[in-house]
Amino acid sequence: MDNPTHSETGGGETIASRDIKAVLEQFVDYLMPELTAYEACLYLFLLRNSLVKDNVLDIRIGKRTIAANLITPSKGVKGDKPAFAQITKLLKGLEE
Repeated sequence: MDNPTHSETGGGETIASRDIKAVLEQFVDYLMPELTAYEACLYLFLLRNSLVKDNVLDIRIGKRTIAANLITPSKGVKGDKPAFAQITKLLKGLEE
C-alpha cells in the first residue's frame, strides 16, 4: 500500500508530507492570527507531537504531560510552566 490511511502500530490516520506543509501554511495564515500566544503554543505543541513527529492526525496525551513539556510565552521567570488549570482551559477553548 503506497499511501496508507492507518499507521500499522496505532491505527491513526496518516498524512503525506505535502499535506503537512499545507496544514502548517493554513495554520499560520488563517488560524494563528486569531489565537492567543498560549493557544498558538498549544496548537504547535500538539502538531509537533502528532502530525510532524509521527505523521498521524490523532494524538492522545495527558494534560500533565502537556503542562510538563509545553514551552509557553512567559512574562515571569524563564522556564515557568503553565498551570494544570491553564492547560485545561486552553484545551476546552480548542474544542470550540
